[in-house]
Amino acid sequence: MFAWQKHPELGPLILRKFSQAGDVEIARDIVGKSDGVQRTVELARQFAASARELVERLPDSPAREALVGLTVKVVDRVK
Repeated sequence: MFAWQKHPELGPLILRKFSQAGDVEIARDIVGKSDGVQRTVELARQFAASARELVERLPDSPAREALVGLTVKVVDRVK
């Protein structure tokens, strides 16, 4: 969606669900040239940080630690 904001030519490809030959390759190229991936990663980090803050309000327990770990793993796997 971030890439679409800066590259409107991506819109028709999305709307036709990448059904024509070459659509996926064109979209990949457009997204690769945009800052969409970086912006998405940053948004994911913000959500993970918010989730961690909320989880850390829970009482200490193995479940809480697992949830805290999950907020880290979800964002780290994007690297």
